[in-house]
Amino acid sequence: MDTDYDSIQHTQSITQKFFTIPSKTDPSILKIISEINKRNNNKEFITAFVKQHGYPVWNKVLIGKNIKPRYENSFTNAVNDSSLIAYIPYVLEDSTKINGYIVASISDSITLGYRQANEYVNHSFDAPVNGVSDATKFATVMMQLNQLVFGNNEYYITDRRLFGSTTEHIEINKVKLGATEGGVLSQNFAEAEICSTVTTSGWQCGTPNYHGYNDADSCDHCITYCYPVDIISEVCWTFEVGDGGGGETGTGTAPGGNAPPPPGSGGGGSGSGIPPADPCNSTPDNPTNPYTAQSNIVDPGNCPPPTGGPGWVPWEDEPTYIDVISDPNAPSYPDISDNEPQISLQSLFNCFSQIPDAGATYSVKLCVDLPVNAVWNAPFNLTHKSPGHTFLTLTKTNGTQSISQTVGFYPIGSGGNPINPNATGGFKNNGRPVHEYNAAVNAYNVTASQFSMVMNNLLSHENDTYNIFDNNCTTIALNAFNLLIHPKIMVEPFVVQVPTTPPQTPYFFMQSPQKLYKAIETFQAGFGLSKEFNVNSDSPLSNTCP
Repeated sequence: MDTDYDSIQHTQSITQKFFTIPSKTDPSILKIISEINKRNNNKEFITAFVKQHGYPVWNKVLIGKNIKPRYENSFTNAVNDSSLIAYIPYVLEDSTKINGYIVASISDSITLGYRQANEYVNHSFDAPVNGVSDATKFATVMMQLNQLVFGNNEYYITDRRLFGSTTEHIEINKVKLGATEGGVLSQNFAEAEICSTVTTSGWQCGTPNYHGYNDADSCDHCITYCYPVDIISEVCWTFEVGDGGGGETGTGTAPGGNAPPPPGSGGGGSGSGIPPADPCNSTPDNPTNPYTAQSNIVDPGNCPPPTGGPGWVPWEDEPTYIDVISDPNAPSYPDISDNEPQISLQSLFNCFSQIPDAGATYSVKLCVDLPVNAVWNAPFNLTHKSPGHTFLTLTKTNGTQSISQTVGFYPIGSGGNPINPNATGGFKNNGRPVHEYNAAVNAYNVTASQFSMVMNNLLSHENDTYNIFDNNCTTIALNAFNLLIHPKIMVEPFVVQVPTTPPQTPYFFMQSPQKLYKAIETFQAGFGLSKEFNVNSDSPLSNTCP
C-alpha cells in the first residue's frame, strides 16, 4: 500500500508542476492548458509525457493568429472569427535546451500534437529558388523557442544541410536570430504565418566560372578564393490554422480564474493526451505512431523515427584553445595507447564475488582527466598524445576487504579521431596502470542492485562502435553514472575551432572531458555524494583475480 501511495503522490506532484501557470502567461494559452487537463483527467498521461519529453514553459510561446470571415445567411452578415496556433516549448528537467514543442491550434475546437527537436531530419532539405527548406524552417522554430526560454540567439550549425543557400559555394556555420513576429493574415483564410529575421555567417569559396573548377558543390581553390560572408534574410513558416500539424481535437473552453481545475477533479475533455504530430505530411495508418505509416507513403524509409540530437547547438562565448598544447606537467602516459590491451569487463567484475555480499558497501566514482592540467578548454596535449579521458571506478568493501576496478571506454585499433571518428569500441583497465584524474564525483551510498545496474549498463556497451564526437569515453561513463543520481549531471557540447584559413567547420564534441570537468565545478553534491575538483589524483590500483 505504501508503494501505491508513493506512486500516487509522485504522479500528483508531476501533474501539479505540469499545470503550474507562471505569471505573464498569455490568456489564449489558458484554453490549451484547460484542454490538456481535461484529457489528463479522462486518462492520465502527464507522468509519461514529462518523463519522455519534459515540462512545458507556458509563458514562453510563439503565437500566430489568423483573422478569417465567418459568413451567415448566404453571405449577408460577415463576422470575423479569430483562430490561433501556439508553439509551446517543453524542457526535460535539469536540461539547458528545449526538447521540442506542443503545437496547439484553437478555432472552433482545440487540436494538439507534439514535435521533437530532432524531427527536422524528416523534413525536406530541398530549398526553392530564393527560399529556404522546410527543414530549415523547422529548425528556426526550435531555435526561436530555445531563445525565448534560455536566451540563446546564436547557434553553430552542425548539420550543414540546414540554412543552405541558393548562392553557390556558401557554407553556413553560424546563425544569429533576430526579431520574431506572428503574422495576421486576412487574405489567406486557411493559413497563418510566423516570420523571423535570421543572419547566417559563413564562407564563400571559389567561382563556378573559374577554369579550375571541377564540381558542383565545393571549390578547388578554397584558400585563394574564400572570403567571409553574412547574409540577412527572413525565414517564415506557414501553417494551417485548425490543423496544428496533426494530433487530436478537443472542445476546450477557458478555465475560470488563473488556473485549470485541479488534477483529479473530473471533467470532460476529449482525446487521449498529446499525440505526436505527423512529420511526413501524410495520414498515417496508425495515428498513435505516424512513423509506422506504410500504405500511404511510397517508401516508409523516407520517414524513419528520428534519432540523435538536433543539427544545431548554442554558440558559446567562452574562448576555446585552438592550439595543440604541449605541457611538461601532463601525465607520463598517453590516454590512448596501443600498448594497453582491451580487457573483458566481466573478468574484472567477477572479482567482486570474492567479497561477501552480506554487510558489503558499494561506491561508484566518475573521474575526469583533462589533457592539460588546470586548463579546462585545451582540446589536446601533444606531448603525451592525450585528448583527455573519463572513466569509472567501482568499489565493493566489506570490513577490511576492498576491491576496486577502474574502467574506461576507448577506440580499439584505427579511427576514433576527428578525421576518422568511428572505431571499434572497447574497455581498458584504467587501474593497472593507475590513471590520473583532475575532477571526480563519488556516489558512496550505492545499493547492491544499483551497483549491478551500473555494471550491466557498462557490459551492454562492450561492443559499441566508438565515435569521438557522440559515443566516446565520456558518453559511456557519464550515462552509467547518471543512473545513480538525481538531478543528473548535464554537459554542453565542446566546440573546437581549428586554426585554418579560411576557418573550417568547428568540431562538435557532444560529450567531452573538458565540459564534464566544468559541469563538476558547479555540481552540488547532495546526500550520498562527494566531489573533488582541480586535483591531481590517481585512480586506485585495480585488483586481479586468481
